[in-house]
Amino acid sequence: MNHRYVPEEQGVSAVEAVKQAERHALADAEISAKHLALGGDAGWQGGPISDTRPSAGEGYERQYAGGRIFWAPGAGAHEVHGAIAEKYLALGGPQSVLGYPTTDESPCARDEGRYNHFVGGSIYWMWRTGAHAVYRPIVDEWARRKAM
Repeated sequence: MNHRYVPEEQGVSAVEAVKQAERHALADAEISAKHLALGGDAGWQGGPISDTRPSAGEGYERQYAGGRIFWAPGAGAHEVHGAIAEKYLALGGPQSVLGYPTTDESPCARDEGRYNHFVGGSIYWMWRTGAHAVYRPIVDEWARRKAM
């Protein structure tokens, strides 16, 4: 894939263009490292079907045959796939209230489902109910009560 990025084509100052290019290079490297950690092209995510591209705010994403990896400053690179990815993208992806993922997809307790946490909440999936978003205030209250 061609990972060429030319920020000056977006009408930004030279200083901002350098910052964007550095951020893009960092995002590209961290997304690539996450992909390799997941097995690379031979792993379950398969090969890339897009270049690393800017997403909402200062974040980036790259699409793979089996899902997407998102990167944002402070959140790092995390994968989202399957029914959780479908729900996330239907809600607006990183442009939504959920923002960027802060975890990879993980198993729920007792292996009854899967989840991803995001800056603004979580998406939980269970085979009986499908994927559902739970937003930050509810997640925080649940964690508070669980800690009691």
